[in-house]
Amino acid sequence: MLCMPSVRSLVFLIVVVALIAVVALSSRAALAEESVEQLLSLSLYDLLRVEVQVGARTGDKRLLNHRLPVDIVTADDLRRTGYGDLPKALNHLVASFTYEFSTIDDLTDHVRPFSINGLKGDQVLVLINGKRVHQSAVIDVNDSQNFGSSSVDLSLIPIESIERVEILRDDASAQYGSDAIAGVINVVLKQRDANEAVITAGQRQAGDGEILVGHYSYGRDQIFASLEYKKKNRSNTSGLDRRDYYFDGDPRNGHYRVTHIYGDPQAESLNLVLNANELFGNSHLYTIGKLAYKKSEATGFFRLPRDDRTVRGIYPDGFLPVIAPEQRDLFATFGYRGQDENSSYDISNTVGYNQMKIRVENSLNASLGLDSPRQFYAGDLRFWQNTLNVDATRVLGRVRGRPLNLAYGGEYRHERTDIGAGEWASWGDGLIPVLDGPNIGTDTVGGAQLYPGFTPGNANELDRDVGAFYVEANYPFAENVEVGASLRDENYSDFGNTLNGKLFLNVRPVENFNVRASLSTGYRAPSLQQMNYYHTATSYAVKPDGNVGSREYGVFPVEHEAVRLLGAQALKPEESQRFSLGMNWQISEPVQLSLDYFQIRLDDRIILSGDIVNNNLIPIEAQLYMTENHISYVRYFLNGVDTSTKGMDASLNYKAFISGHEFNVNAQLHYQETGIDAVNLPNQITALAGEVFDRSERERLMHYLPERKALVSATYAISDWMLLVRANYFGKVLYVSSSEEPERDQWFGSRTTVDLDITRQLSRDVSISLGGHNIFNVHPDARNSEPPFNGEGNIFPYRGISPFDYTGAFWFMRVNAGF
Repeated sequence: MLCMPSVRSLVFLIVVVALIAVVALSSRAALAEESVEQLLSLSLYDLLRVEVQVGARTGDKRLLNHRLPVDIVTADDLRRTGYGDLPKALNHLVASFTYEFSTIDDLTDHVRPFSINGLKGDQVLVLINGKRVHQSAVIDVNDSQNFGSSSVDLSLIPIESIERVEILRDDASAQYGSDAIAGVINVVLKQRDANEAVITAGQRQAGDGEILVGHYSYGRDQIFASLEYKKKNRSNTSGLDRRDYYFDGDPRNGHYRVTHIYGDPQAESLNLVLNANELFGNSHLYTIGKLAYKKSEATGFFRLPRDDRTVRGIYPDGFLPVIAPEQRDLFATFGYRGQDENSSYDISNTVGYNQMKIRVENSLNASLGLDSPRQFYAGDLRFWQNTLNVDATRVLGRVRGRPLNLAYGGEYRHERTDIGAGEWASWGDGLIPVLDGPNIGTDTVGGAQLYPGFTPGNANELDRDVGAFYVEANYPFAENVEVGASLRDENYSDFGNTLNGKLFLNVRPVENFNVRASLSTGYRAPSLQQMNYYHTATSYAVKPDGNVGSREYGVFPVEHEAVRLLGAQALKPEESQRFSLGMNWQISEPVQLSLDYFQIRLDDRIILSGDIVNNNLIPIEAQLYMTENHISYVRYFLNGVDTSTKGMDASLNYKAFISGHEFNVNAQLHYQETGIDAVNLPNQITALAGEVFDRSERERLMHYLPERKALVSATYAISDWMLLVRANYFGKVLYVSSSEEPERDQWFGSRTTVDLDITRQLSRDVSISLGGHNIFNVHPDARNSEPPFNGEGNIFPYRGISPFDYTGAFWFMRVNAGF
């Protein structure tokens, strides 16, 4: 146990006392608004004195003296990775950040999960220029690290529009509200008086997975706008399918081919970004905007010609179904701000919207026989968020000649999610049996193959309102000692009130060395996606008496009577207690070291249950209801588990000049481990504990992410040349079979990959770069051999839980032109 239950109450009490003391004494230092135009041109000494926006509204916000652990990723860092996606780039730039390369996971292939400090993506708050970003409408219900959660789709933020990324590796619920248990990612957009065009092209060493990214940006008179077009072809690592494709005795059997696609999905996207200040000549008005459209395609499992799911009159040689969603995303802020010597204020409204329209192609509905269409509209998922913020800072007075700093404000947020039904053919059952073959006349399964559509019964909507007030204060108690506290109260229209606090201490015993500590409580509100998700399928069959029978199965919302009888209750917020201790030391002008340790106790974590089948192990009332309503099994979300996570982060930066040429080294190490403290299931399903929270879900929380990750990069500048070499170490991960067969479990060993970037500055405004990711073509361990599906040389050689891109080496070229 990392924290005693009384810690939460103790922190509240101490925070309240601290805030009252601060207000009684009075004061606040002015909020600095330094804009960093080009971080890549700064020395290490100057970089450590950049003021970051995240984690501190008052006091000293320079990176070196920051009271909380913050990583800065510059625009040049992002660009030199050669990746067209922000989460892929961060996976190679920040050791505490992990990105999963899932495949054949339905919608998860299109909104891939990420994590910080071993926690899920929905436990990370994402900001753009300090404003809350909405989550994706998609909820992950497949086999991934983000199972049962929704997170922000970071891939929809174009890299070339970013000035820097600030990653706070600490709980910030008492400052920003929900979702900040693991930390905060703040994306700071560019604000430059310059125009630039960037073209990046590349492909996988195996010859596929081509990427083309074209980006144009305009900057002048406090206005920055950018447009990006990105096209990515699919990559495939799948091996030969050595099954019999046709019925027994067919001479066409034995002629094997690659039938699956196992790798990155195909995608095409368009992104527009705007960051503007001094609108209409008014120095106080500003706006931020991001508009994105993305269409992508990923495949499912190949349907053999001999399969009863195949209508051989339509696909005589089988078919590979495709899920092809269209995603629309909007983020827009309009605000008014100002400051004087002793105060500042910021009033803003932010609108967020995400829609996933789901289409299934190259598929069929077997129950419709030869009349089945091949393309389906399966419905859509939508999420809206509107956030009104009023933030202020103020100098209350001075005590013993030192300022007391106060920040305060309020927030009103309205959220809404809904599910739109698909067309009838995507979910309906036409009752046409198997038309030919040895199983002629047997029942078929209704709905589009790969992804059955949402039914009219699934279509629903849910909304809520959130009101919040916060206060944050800090005081330089002595010349080298800073103390502070923050308190935030939030009220949700669906589950009520939550109060969270944070204390911090920052001590600088000597120049350029500081020790920091924080103690906080936090929370994550259950997402509307978790509360509202409803996706079931219904199959029909003709009974011997000629009547039609049906059965329904899938994920049910907690309000549904079927799961209420199984103990489902309204979801509660996840609650955390966190302790952090760290230090930051600039050993000399070229050398800087930071170390941070953290402990997180997280109670009432929300999980998605396994299949709860209608049998005699569930209450008789539930049995009767499920039987009467033809429900065969259900799954639902519940607050089911308490966990503890602890870990550490270390970072070393070194800058020197070798023969007059600049040489930089950055080394990072991240370690974390998660344990399960308690499993809390309703009494109605305790007899099914092994199915509701099975062994695969237990291990997913503890071992799906590497416990160890290390990054070491070096850059060397010689005249007009810049060389970057980076080594990436990814620790081992464990895959646990969902079946009760431990012999099928598998550890995937640690791996080290190497990246390279060589840049030549052709003129002041034009440069060209050549580079590669994973240049030695390292792959993860192959799956345990289970022919014909798993293992080297078989259909699926690797696991999607790999913490690095398992598709191998990738080479790219980039051209930058400023004008």
